[in-house]
Amino acid sequence: MLISTGSACHADSMKVSSVLEAMKIPPEVAVSTVRISTGKNTAAEEIDRAVAIISKAVVTLLHG
Repeated sequence: MLISTGSACHADSMKVSSVLEAMKIPPEVAVSTVRISTGKNTAAEEIDRAVAIISKAVVTLLHG
């Protein structure tokens, strides 16, 4: 599992993903997104753990 900011094809720049542009995501929101990629060997347990970690971080960011 990989987690990063920006699109895969523009990993070295701050350009907004063309996918997010096509989805009409406002640029100020699009630059704050993260991309989560899984592979064929990613286990369900790894995804569950990532969800738990990300959820906790979001709660912390929103509520201090």
